[in-house]
Amino acid sequence: MKKTTAILMTLVLAALCCLSVPAMAASTPTFVWEDCALQLLSYKITKYSETDSPNMYLYGRLINNKDYKLYVLLRDTSIDGVSVVGGIFAADAKTDTGTEDLEFALIFPSKDNKEAGSNAIISARVLNTTLEFTNKDNEVLCSQKISIDLDVLEGVRDIVTPKPTEKPTPIVTSTPAPDNDNYGNGAPPYNPSSYNFTGLKRGSKGQAVKDLQQRLTDLGYLNDKVDGEYGLSTAIAVMSFCDQNGLYIQPDATVEMQTLVYSAGVEYYKEPWIPLIFGPEYKWDNPLYVDIDNGTFYIQLVNRTNRTIRGYELYYYFTDVWGNRYLQNGIELTRKTVGQESIKPGYCVYSIPITVYPFSWTYAVNIGIHRIIFDDGEIREIDPKEVNYWTCPIKN
Repeated sequence: MKKTTAILMTLVLAALCCLSVPAMAASTPTFVWEDCALQLLSYKITKYSETDSPNMYLYGRLINNKDYKLYVLLRDTSIDGVSVVGGIFAADAKTDTGTEDLEFALIFPSKDNKEAGSNAIISARVLNTTLEFTNKDNEVLCSQKISIDLDVLEGVRDIVTPKPTEKPTPIVTSTPAPDNDNYGNGAPPYNPSSYNFTGLKRGSKGQAVKDLQQRLTDLGYLNDKVDGEYGLSTAIAVMSFCDQNGLYIQPDATVEMQTLVYSAGVEYYKEPWIPLIFGPEYKWDNPLYVDIDNGTFYIQLVNRTNRTIRGYELYYYFTDVWGNRYLQNGIELTRKTVGQESIKPGYCVYSIPITVYPFSWTYAVNIGIHRIIFDDGEIREIDPKEVNYWTCPIKN
């Protein structure tokens, strides 16, 4: 009896020594490979409008004790027997994401059975997939078929369909003349005490920035302190000025922009019909070059009105290095996405993610705002053909 007990203890200790990862709860699915581990914690299913396809996001904790970057792939994925598409995630070497949930996978309907896949995601109960770890060379390091019962995970099903207001504002396809006493009356010239002939940008400091801020404040574009430091609010004001005065919209105060802003006849700020504008910042989730080379794009949105915005609709398309729009897996050239979140007056948020696929073909993303809805239910809309697109180059 003592001999049997000793053998069992030896086996247990050997198993613990081989698995050098922090302890994880056994109540949720955990995938272990050598000294790396992935634990599934929760999921979220979203559908922003009747025209959008639903997406499922899986969240978990990932530990990578290797000396190289790992990629997590979901292959041959199905939900309740219906085939869907599984995304991928990359983890840097020697990484422990800790206890916070990490979005490691995106699941969406395939174009071949979009309707069936959408219905399966909305009512999902069991997820079957092949979970793989690979390296940057797409070499499969381990592979395991798994079945996930979503009932054992914490889940959120955010299937949102925008509700029409009781008295919606009639659709307007052009910008009406705003109630602004200065509308049509150009501003007088301004003589700055200092002028920067090389241009100004985020991080610039000094009298030239202070003069620029004062001029933008006098014109109504800047509603912040005049301190001589070129920060986010100054960059947004510069973009608003460029947009309203016919310059290329960018956050930097170029020599051309400074020359114009100090001249006579420039327009005072007037609230646009669609007062949600693109900010000077955007961010990418790193492209993942495994078997699908995609990237996720987030654009900053700025509320330039004194009212809270609670929803927006964007149109966007991608262009190649030649400036041509290109098809993606048969999807139409111009796409639409809807976000619902509260944007307070003067505040910035990042848009809902926009996936670029295949990333390697894309030179620029072009995004325009089509429609917004205020907190009181008022809807403002611009005809899609009249939307002004902001271009964000992603490759030089």
